[in-house]
Amino acid sequence: MQDSSAMVDQHDGEITPLELWRILLARRVLILATLLACLVGALAYVLLATPRYEVEVHVDKPLASDITTLNLGRTFAVELRPYTVEEVFEYFTRELRSDRAFQVFFRDIYLPSLADGPAQEADPSRMYHAARKLLEVRVPDERGRGRNLHAVRMGAVDPALAVRWMEAFLDRVAREAKQRLLEDARTQVDLRVRNAQRELEQMRLTAAQERKDRLAELGEALAIAKSINLDDPQVSAVRVPQQDALAPFVDGSMLYARGVKSLSAELENLRSRVSDDPFVPGLRDAESRLRLLQEIEPDAHALAVYTMDGPIIVPPDPVWPRKSVVFGLAAAFGLFAGMALAIAVEFVSRGRSHRALA
Repeated sequence: MQDSSAMVDQHDGEITPLELWRILLARRVLILATLLACLVGALAYVLLATPRYEVEVHVDKPLASDITTLNLGRTFAVELRPYTVEEVFEYFTRELRSDRAFQVFFRDIYLPSLADGPAQEADPSRMYHAARKLLEVRVPDERGRGRNLHAVRMGAVDPALAVRWMEAFLDRVAREAKQRLLEDARTQVDLRVRNAQRELEQMRLTAAQERKDRLAELGEALAIAKSINLDDPQVSAVRVPQQDALAPFVDGSMLYARGVKSLSAELENLRSRVSDDPFVPGLRDAESRLRLLQEIEPDAHALAVYTMDGPIIVPPDPVWPRKSVVFGLAAAFGLFAGMALAIAVEFVSRGRSHRALA
């Protein structure tokens, strides 16, 4: 009776490492059973859990050759600056980061792929948040490598499905960005065309009004010349006058001095003129600019707004569940849980023995 009490009293204090090892060794069956149960649970999770495959691509600026058709006709002669690859890429990245791009992915790509599955009957808000977790766009780190590269990650339950979703998503984003870019480019061209047309119209109206003014001036000068019976011009043909001295006889108050014959001939010529275009300075240059502007029409099919840094690779293994991670965590948890359970069982057993001896 005294030996038992001494043994019990010996265990009233802290457990030594040696004693702990003896407890674990004595309860090794319980520890192994707990470990095995955790590993079986991990195996069931790996077999039953929905796998998640991910593909990731990096997108970069388009090549200069990809935007050649966009810049055809865009020269400083028509007051249109050619687009740069950075400007074109900005249209793509702005669309890529927009919430509108995700809405299109969710409505036109994600939901149709679930049309035949049970997930279609789920709560729309939950489906929306689930889709949010599948798509991620990461902007480049200005301080890191690849400053111009945007990363796009797409997840799915099937590797081929992840690739199809990625291709469809990038295609939709590129299509929307291209459409907005072409709309802006056409708006710029249309504005220049309207301005050029208005310029031509004003030049012709001004020329017509100037012809009317000239007719009025010549009419008055002709009336004066007839009233003084001045048939021939009062400019000597032997000595050509200086230009400054001749100006009043052509455009000034002494226009009547040209005589009735000269004034009548010019009046008749102005009245019979069909078009003022040949006599309008700069009109042919304006017409040339207008024709160049009207011929600008970018080829949307040959335009690319981004390049992909490498092909999309089908992932061979899911990112989750990872067997090594799951079994490693299960083994670690099972081992520590088994040890804790063994110690707890040992203390419960000793507590009962202590009460029985008491």
